[in-house]
Amino acid sequence: MAFAMLRGADNLSLLAGGRAGFQGLAARIVRSARWHVNRSLFLSAKRCARMKVPSPDDEASFRAHGNQYRIPNVYLPEGSFPMKVIPADPRFDSTLALYREGYLFLSNARKRLESDIVSCRLLYLNPVCMGGPDAARLFFDARHFRRRNVAPSRIRKTLLGEGGIHGLDGEPHRHRKAFYLDIMGPHRLGPFIAIMETHWKRAVAEWPLRQQIKLFEEAQTILCGAVCAWAGIPLAKEEVAQRAGDLTALVDAFGGTGWRNWRGRLARWRSEKWMRDILQDVRTGKLAADPALPLHAIAHHRDERGLPLAIKVAAVELLNVIRPMMAAAYFIELAAAAMALRPSLKENILADGEYADCFVQEVRRFCAFTPFLGAESCQEILWQGYRIPKETLVLLDVYGIHHDNRIWDNPHLFDPDRFRYRRDHAFDLIPQGGGDHATGHRCAGEWLTVETIKIAARQLAGLSWDASVSNLSFRLDRIPARLANEVTLTVSPRTRAITMGKTDKAAANQGKSLGEHGGHNAACS
Repeated sequence: MAFAMLRGADNLSLLAGGRAGFQGLAARIVRSARWHVNRSLFLSAKRCARMKVPSPDDEASFRAHGNQYRIPNVYLPEGSFPMKVIPADPRFDSTLALYREGYLFLSNARKRLESDIVSCRLLYLNPVCMGGPDAARLFFDARHFRRRNVAPSRIRKTLLGEGGIHGLDGEPHRHRKAFYLDIMGPHRLGPFIAIMETHWKRAVAEWPLRQQIKLFEEAQTILCGAVCAWAGIPLAKEEVAQRAGDLTALVDAFGGTGWRNWRGRLARWRSEKWMRDILQDVRTGKLAADPALPLHAIAHHRDERGLPLAIKVAAVELLNVIRPMMAAAYFIELAAAAMALRPSLKENILADGEYADCFVQEVRRFCAFTPFLGAESCQEILWQGYRIPKETLVLLDVYGIHHDNRIWDNPHLFDPDRFRYRRDHAFDLIPQGGGDHATGHRCAGEWLTVETIKIAARQLAGLSWDASVSNLSFRLDRIPARLANEVTLTVSPRTRAITMGKTDKAAANQGKSLGEHGGHNAACS
């Protein structure tokens, strides 16, 4: 690896120049701030990770402490100050550790190296991994990072699709995001809530006639039918199960390997064909679409150049409207498990709208849908005394941020009350991206997702049911994470009517938090 850097006749002359040549090479490395090069220049990666280096702006500190901060075997020109070395995972390759540890991979690496920023090797990639209180604010700054072509092909061919908004930056992204906010923003919530509530009430009314309800699968069917009705997508009753299965396979495949990933690819092919046929019928006039609904808007949308979207891209974008709703099934299952462990949550959710909001946000925080997000630096970045070179893959530890005790009190406790007085969490609660919805990479469908979980939670809270749940144990080695034991409801014919009103403070204060979990599970005390 040491000689991989020494390319071209100019660099070969440095070898011939002996010590002076190496000093010249080191000077170039310092000036370009590429301190992650070549571990052979340092004593060891572990020693570099623990080396105490002053801030590059702290000139007085550097001069006061002298050469103890100098990195061995590296020449520092007069007047220059060393950057801190990004701690490196000592393993030659961490790919197997990623598959084994899942959501905990980045958090474990940062804990081992005692740093909010570390580097590692994943197959042929050398990403920089970030976490902590300030990481998301930097990561979601569009001036520093871009998303184009960052997502691996296996994710683009399953979860995201190719050519959609997730791979755009700059003006194309701003133009497409403004369009999404127009069709999915808060001003569109009224019709969406009405349709979603109707589908949930219709389904829940039939549950007492069935012996057991597998909630995750049931939620998929309800969500698929509701979101297609809201978007204006024609869907026959006999098609719902098949389409829901395909959309769920897209969501389930992004962290899967083998058959799970290939099943997602097949589901992507079928789903995009389904969308293309519908959009083509709308464009040719064979299918009448309501101009107020997303189907019509996407079929006739024009990009920032004034050109209509290619039919394949339009199909991807239409799927991007309905597919995220299927991810809500993961959160709905968690919500039901929390209610089963602490029944007093049901009364609080029904009696207090503010508490219902807090409950939904805590569900989203407790187990985020994705363990980390990726982006590529579009310029050289200085952060906390470290330099991140241009065109470096950076991974943001989403799960770690949601469970960081510097950000959240008792983060491993399920406690909806933590959101009662917490209003600004643009960079702390990031299951669907962070920052500003209009200018940043934060999902335009977040409002719809929150309302979907809230509607489902209210419907579950209004029913009399039992479920065998002993703790909130997750399979964090599986991406996306699922509860270790699926929630199966046994619904009683007797439903409960609870008057809407102020929160019963006694009930709200009974067991303020819902158990503890040590990384993998939480139990009700």
